[in-house]
Amino acid sequence: MIGVASYYFTSLSTKISSWVIRLLFFWLIEGPKKYWKKVFTLSVAFESAWATLITLRYFFKPLYQDYSITGRIIGPLFRLGRIIIGVGMHLVLLASYTIIFLGLCFICWGSPFFFVINLFIWH
Repeated sequence: MIGVASYYFTSLSTKISSWVIRLLFFWLIEGPKKYWKKVFTLSVAFESAWATLITLRYFFKPLYQDYSITGRIIGPLFRLGRIIIGVGMHLVLLASYTIIFLGLCFICWGSPFFFVINLFIWH
């Protein structure tokens, strides 16, 4: 009977430690990896919609193949504004994704410490 009880307690401790290790692995490695992969996918989708790199590639080409003086002047000005707005939006999106990630890290990683600290302070 003692052998059976020790087997179940050993099995229980192994299961709990395995669960804690998997949870920590998800919090510290898998979760951020999935988050930044999704951020990269959203950034690529934004780039395909806004086409900042393509606009940069054709910066000195006339707009709509208009080779007149007006077309050669307006084309780079229009594309410059589009590039500035596109780069600015990329930076805003990256900053917001980073702030969201840091907030999630603070909540997920800081809440156990906050709970333990409050447990000892109030009791």
